[in-house]
Amino acid sequence: MIQVMENTSAYNIIFLLALAGEFPMSGLDIIGNRKMLLRRIDDMLQPQDYKNPDTGQEIKSLTVLLKCGKGEMKRLRLSKRAYPILEWIGMKDYYDQRYGKMPMRGNESHVERNCRVAEVMAMMMMAGLNPELNLVQNKKLYPGYIDIKTTLQNNIGSSSEVGKQKVGFTRVIGAFATGNMFVPIYNTRNKRMVWKGNAESKLKNSCSTFAKRYCGTDEIEQVILFGSSYQVGVEMVNNKEFVAVEDRRKTTPTTCFGNLYNKITFVPLDQFGVRLLRLLLCDNYVERATRLVFPQYQKNQRMDVFEYDGYVDGEYILLFFDSELNRLTRFYNEMLRRTSDTARIICYREQLDFLRQLFSGTNIRVKFSTVEIDEIEAKILNTNGGVTN
Repeated sequence: MIQVMENTSAYNIIFLLALAGEFPMSGLDIIGNRKMLLRRIDDMLQPQDYKNPDTGQEIKSLTVLLKCGKGEMKRLRLSKRAYPILEWIGMKDYYDQRYGKMPMRGNESHVERNCRVAEVMAMMMMAGLNPELNLVQNKKLYPGYIDIKTTLQNNIGSSSEVGKQKVGFTRVIGAFATGNMFVPIYNTRNKRMVWKGNAESKLKNSCSTFAKRYCGTDEIEQVILFGSSYQVGVEMVNNKEFVAVEDRRKTTPTTCFGNLYNKITFVPLDQFGVRLLRLLLCDNYVERATRLVFPQYQKNQRMDVFEYDGYVDGEYILLFFDSELNRLTRFYNEMLRRTSDTARIICYREQLDFLRQLFSGTNIRVKFSTVEIDEIEAKILNTNGGVTN
């Protein structure tokens, strides 16, 4: 008998599918141990007995999950018989409104986008954030994850400079919005995303209009970029379409993605990424982490000359706790010109291979120091998942 209770694998799978409609099998690393999850999924694909431990109610011989697709497109969905379980966890009306009345489209482009959205929802759910698709109601934005295309189209519309049709061509899949911030979210999965055209630039303008109206700010300074691993991050940094380059047909730089936003935070789609995301959304996380692991460093006060975090014993220090690609790229390019200087990058152990690969084959004299993310979590997050002072 399967107990449907919070923080169990069965509960997480059902709750996530109620949110997203479907979920790719390739993304199981986000929500737990893959081998254990596969065993539980195999059980739930067959008739099983289920129990609600809060009420004692039991349902006999119920098949909750369905599997569809092949290869990379293999994914999970809820069966029509899962409604009693959805009622137990308080998601019946939400699921029925979004997915119950109309079947999800099965063509490749729609499945790919559904998977991108589902993986981001899983990351937010596991990080303890609100992953529900919030809508603007009565001119009020409810904090959490929003379906950015639907929200922009319904609340800005074709009268804006973007318009409904142009919003549909962008690569964005969502946004994290609160009363004072608006962060667009992208998910490149396991492929280097191709950034072409001006759609992303126009989307930013539309996001600014929305953020000014509902979030109290018109500055969109940061985006979160999810990817299957830091290997994708290497490909992004080395991609000429990602960083600003000179367009031969114009006298101004092209609107490359890396030139649109000041901060591009890369988060891998795995358990480390969940932990990193949880920390990134804490107030003053980078400053607090810096004080914890490097309290005596000589802080750089001349950012206009060279962007780095400190200078100690003849080494230029960069802290990569923020996983910020634009900042890393600027440091990388500057150190390429400083062949006689030495760099040191302080990072989490899970980021080390990515950084070594990025700096390999160059003339940069670089050293690496690692910090365990457990040490930072113990100081910044308390045992209940909250934030310490």
